[in-house]
Amino acid sequence: MIDVRRLAHQGVAEGALRYALLRPILLDPAVYEACRVRLAREIVRSGLTLFPDLEEHPALVPREEAVSSARSPAGDALGTYLREVRRFSPLGRAEEVEFARAFEVARSVLAREIRASLLPGAIPSLLGESGSDSLLLEAIGPAVRPRPGARAEEPGSLDRVRIRLRDARRVRRLFVARSLQLVPLFARRYRILGVPSLDLIQEGNAALFRAAEKFDWRRGVRFSTYAQWWIQQAILKFLYSQARVVRVPVYLGQKLKRLGEARGDFYGRYGRLLTAEELAESLEEPLARTRRALRSAAPVVSLDRGHREGEAALCDRLPDPRTTEIRDEPAGPPLRNRIESLLVGLPSRERTILRLRYGLGGRRPRTLEELSEIFSVSRERVRQLQLRALERVREGADRVGLASFLS
Repeated sequence: MIDVRRLAHQGVAEGALRYALLRPILLDPAVYEACRVRLAREIVRSGLTLFPDLEEHPALVPREEAVSSARSPAGDALGTYLREVRRFSPLGRAEEVEFARAFEVARSVLAREIRASLLPGAIPSLLGESGSDSLLLEAIGPAVRPRPGARAEEPGSLDRVRIRLRDARRVRRLFVARSLQLVPLFARRYRILGVPSLDLIQEGNAALFRAAEKFDWRRGVRFSTYAQWWIQQAILKFLYSQARVVRVPVYLGQKLKRLGEARGDFYGRYGRLLTAEELAESLEEPLARTRRALRSAAPVVSLDRGHREGEAALCDRLPDPRTTEIRDEPAGPPLRNRIESLLVGLPSRERTILRLRYGLGGRRPRTLEELSEIFSVSRERVRQLQLRALERVREGADRVGLASFLS
């Protein structure tokens, strides 16, 4: 068993706890689990700085063959970025676990330092310096509780927390740096959508930082496998929110991608496009959902452009919905009167629900959610009352002669 206190004394003698000193603990899972809590406590008690030698870790030495093979022309930002990424050798399975444990130690030390020395009054100042760093936000979490009579801060407390935060960021940065080559692999798949590759890589890199914070090495999954889900979800979310004029949810964007692939594959084989029914059958989706997805993929047309050059703008040729056509005038008042006679026979609550739901009387149509708040019932109850009211309206439609208006 490794003597944690003697290890801390050795770190104090050297001025910092070097990564090389801690590595024997990180490599052995049984020793690490036995020493993890005591190690964090001793580091905080001794005031040791963590891993100053990590910047010179042997695995981070640039690989000459990768640098020489990644020559890119001047001005090629993507090529320059890829050349810089290839400076870092990818993590192996054992190294992923090793870095994850080192990062866990640094985060545990940060949380303990916050609990031990930081007063709640100093938290706003620290957050103002660090912004919305999720690493700091998670370390603070519920750990710091307001204490009666707490001062804004104590001398040196903020400096100690800043040092711990810097140590944790150093480990996270190097952990992520050696996994950056994962991101271009996924960004490359979506180049055909017209979004710059560097924008996709930027979103993937941000997700990679989050994956490093959420990774649990105890589950036996490789970090590269775990991180690819975060990277792919971040890129897809960015594509579906930024690459389209009208934003669509991620699930709908993925469905549109599958529909487009099925259509393209079918067109390449048979020289024609699939119909909505054929698409629904090939993807084993309900026809109504497929049609709704296809409607959401309709191209966006500017109202200020004409169909052809020299033609009037589209907005000048569209009818004004606020005006009523002449042929609709004779049927207007009789139709409204007969609808009113149908509604009079309904219970008060059902009548009000139909008026608000369909915007009768010139009102704005209300959603089920809005009606549930108005009547203080659930959305399902509002829907049931609506269906019951519509059934009664249908039963009385022949009595008031509405069939002639529906023909």
